[in-house]
Amino acid sequence: MELNSKKNIKIFVSHRIDLDSEVIDNPLYYPVRCGAVYDKRKNISIPGDNTGDNISEKRESFCELTVLYWAWKNVKADYYGLCHYRRFISFNSEYKKNSTDKKSGFITESRLTKDMVKKYNLTEDMMRNEIEKYDLIITPEEDTHKSWDGPHENVYELCKKRYRDFDMNGVDKLIKIIYDKYPQYASYTKQYFANHYAKFYNCFIMKKQLLDVFCEFLFGVLFELESNLDTTNYNSWKIRMPGFMGEHLFGIFCLYLKEKKEYKIARKDLVFFQNNGKQKELFPAFNKNDIPVVFGSSNEFVPYACVFVKSVIDNMNNNNNYDFIILEKDISEKNKEIMYKMVKEYQNISIRFYNASNILGDNKFYINSSFQSEVAYYRILAPFILKNYHTKAIVMDCDLIAKCDIAELMEIDLKSNFAGIAKDIVWHACYNGAVMALREYIHKTFPIKNPFNYVNTGVILFDLEKYRTNFTKEEVIKLATSKKFMIQEQDVLNLLLEDKILFLNIEWNMYLPVSPFVKNCIDNYAPIYEKKEYYKAYERPKLLHWAAQPKPWNNPNIDLAEEWWTVARRTPFYEIIIQRLILETNRINHNDYKLSFARKIVDKYFPKETRRREILKFFIPRNSKQWNILKKMYHKISLD
Repeated sequence: MELNSKKNIKIFVSHRIDLDSEVIDNPLYYPVRCGAVYDKRKNISIPGDNTGDNISEKRESFCELTVLYWAWKNVKADYYGLCHYRRFISFNSEYKKNSTDKKSGFITESRLTKDMVKKYNLTEDMMRNEIEKYDLIITPEEDTHKSWDGPHENVYELCKKRYRDFDMNGVDKLIKIIYDKYPQYASYTKQYFANHYAKFYNCFIMKKQLLDVFCEFLFGVLFELESNLDTTNYNSWKIRMPGFMGEHLFGIFCLYLKEKKEYKIARKDLVFFQNNGKQKELFPAFNKNDIPVVFGSSNEFVPYACVFVKSVIDNMNNNNNYDFIILEKDISEKNKEIMYKMVKEYQNISIRFYNASNILGDNKFYINSSFQSEVAYYRILAPFILKNYHTKAIVMDCDLIAKCDIAELMEIDLKSNFAGIAKDIVWHACYNGAVMALREYIHKTFPIKNPFNYVNTGVILFDLEKYRTNFTKEEVIKLATSKKFMIQEQDVLNLLLEDKILFLNIEWNMYLPVSPFVKNCIDNYAPIYEKKEYYKAYERPKLLHWAAQPKPWNNPNIDLAEEWWTVARRTPFYEIIIQRLILETNRINHNDYKLSFARKIVDKYFPKETRRREILKFFIPRNSKQWNILKKMYHKISLD
């Protein structure tokens, strides 16, 4: 097709004015700020819906339809589309069967990235070839018989439940307006509300002549509806009534077009990107003496991560600057604000949150238990996340507390090595006889050259440049997804950095004996020289690490838990931590009061019908030597 014969296609993307969100590099997309009349920001490049003929001031009630109105009245095109800053029509049908949530009607992805643009064919050529075949492109309806909030007989009954705050006043008025002023749509209105397929999200692409017909109907009805609603006491949910009704008006319009049988209509999937805020590149927070401390956390784990940060503050040197970077994908704004306030008084402390989910791309990472998540894999990609940092960085877990100035770790000379990491004494003990099945795993899945060089990646001192020079992000991800590694990213890093690790003294990662099994490993199965080094370091630890289960926050009686609680009680999450401990204790006492100590431990940390339970059976088969030893230990403790 010649360039001058191409159709003028504009898909208007409704953007919020309180969020700097990602945009797709595709000339077919036309980003517009919704409710721009209220936008107080300066130097914003994205056009607003507040120029020319507009209803920008109706943003709170008409939602993204203010963008549609503006486009209809002020922009010329052959095709008009509407979508949202995090909802886009997919142009790749390959993922429909496997990925679409049948209850919600859309595909869910974590972030809008370049990989996602490729995955869903959101490029000009792919989209143009499809769009120009049709008069109208729509997205799937929601089947009210299979709705996320339970089955509903039809769309009207669904409205009764979801819009119960309106007492159906708005819905009934909408229907009456259509019957009275737009009788050509009356039968389709009755049919729409009586069937069990509801239209949501206001995402579509249609030819100019259809848009004119639709917008005359849509805004004619909604302006009339608005004038008949007493919104004086409406809350922020109720006030959106016109926007909600716009979705159903589009559903009615689609039935009207289908009945005519004059138009080519295609149905394509809708992709919902959970987080589409712009991800800014990370640069050192301070110009000198910058100590980058990087760790991952989920929203649930924030209170415990806060304890670690507080312990660093307690031991910091005011001549250093501490640059905390928390890798996450679901931490709430409330929890972020609490952590910001905790360090606000310190001029030499910075806390930033970085949603790193996009760096994983479309890859599927093996998660071996409910205690873990994909967040754990962020640490092996940290040097790429810190691409603007050029020296060293501390990358670690946060189930630790500092007993010294963590900046001392940065002073260690890594020489020609890519990283400094302490050996994993418990893993060595397992390999040395505590868990005989570990040898089989190594021989079949995990070809490490020297098992006694295996390290615990709870604390890593990275040479960022060496790591990035010798590995690409793609190589690291390829290795991480190549097998089901038992200890996930830790196994990956051990294979990746083998022979390129400076072994840190275990004082920098003091693996605490939190359970009888861990203590038995250290005392009876660890190599003698490691055991001696361990107990020597135990007397002067620099970082205490509760690496195994249980943790001090759910069992205050484990080894050195009092050290953790001393810090925890001086954090803003202390009451939440206490509440969780009480609820967990009550749950265990209520459900397990008749069980033996051994059974309580196993059922709590290795629940039935979970992967953890199967791994435990694999490592410690019933009636094996190690099984009988642990059984005796547990029975002895229960008798005591």
